Amino acid sequence: MKTLKTILIVFVALTAMTNVLGQSVLKKVDKRNFKNIVNHGISFHKVASSGDYSFSTTTGTYSNLSNAISINNNQLWDDPEDSIPVGFNFKLYDLVLDTVYLGIGYGGLVSSVIDTNFEADYLVLPFETDLIDRGNISGISQSPISYKLEGASGNRILKVEWNNAGFYDEGELLGTLHDYINFQLWLYEGSNDIEIHFGPNMITNPLINYGQETGAIIGLSDYNLINPYLLSGNPVNPVLSDTLVFLGGTPADGTIYKFSNLTSGIKNNQPGNFDVQIYPNPAHQIAIVRVNNGKLNHAELRITDTFGRTIKAIRDIQTNEISVDCNNLIKGIYLYQLTDQGKNVATGKLIIE
Repeated sequence: MKTLKTILIVFVALTAMTNVLGQSVLKKVDKRNFKNIVNHGISFHKVASSGDYSFSTTTGTYSNLSNAISINNNQLWDDPEDSIPVGFNFKLYDLVLDTVYLGIGYGGLVSSVIDTNFEADYLVLPFETDLIDRGNISGISQSPISYKLEGASGNRILKVEWNNAGFYDEGELLGTLHDYINFQLWLYEGSNDIEIHFGPNMITNPLINYGQETGAIIGLSDYNLINPYLLSGNPVNPVLSDTLVFLGGTPADGTIYKFSNLTSGIKNNQPGNFDVQIYPNPAHQIAIVRVNNGKLNHAELRITDTFGRTIKAIRDIQTNEISVDCNNLIKGIYLYQLTDQGKNVATGKLIIE
């Protein structure tokens, strides 16, 4: 499993390898370091405040999409990458999107943007584990991925479906692709709510399919795992966690997880957000962190290395321009986090040359 657990600390390059089921173990070792990729890919985008979403769980009848637009077009897939038009303006955290993306090398993950550096502002994780087309042994696709826009203007729903998806590690370790999962991601116009609907599944090898974890990673997160909404515990009645967690099992057929957006309307600039810049970057001797709006009050700037170790901390900041002495820092990539009275203001990447 390309786990979110190891993704959020240091960058591990994703190799572009195209063989199916004959893919090397090296590819899986590289691509499963989801935690490393995320933390390396920290952007300068501000992180929305806590209280963006609430969570609830219900049940309902699962129905496969009909007359949907195919994403894989009957082609075998492993770690698909593609763009999906939302069909309306959708607010994810504090971003307004008209397109979402499959990518970052994960079968059951959607992001706000995807680029060659595998960086995104926000992630939706309907079922993050290492998925693959079940037809990779026979050579004929058996696991269609598709999407459909339904409803009248103002109340539309974008539905994305992973149908009959298999598990890479079963194929890699056992040479079979018997187990499967069905799920859909729904994005609601107007309310900006997010639902994950689960259909029939067969999971006979959970430890293998989930990479020795208890289940998949399900929920929402900013790219830096600063303000996540991830699910833990019993899949019948899971709870929200703000740390990296795995669900304690597989959601049953008919399970619906709902993340309700608590901020009404579409806004590009929410009150209380800070516009933060750091320059020069790359830096040599001095880096300046500047807050262009808002006022800091007893803030703290913390510089960490890619292993999460604190290298430098500046406390009790009450000015909107912070000078960081970089003379004692060796060349490389560092992460910075600016907090004010315990709340996250900004996080980003600082490069020392």
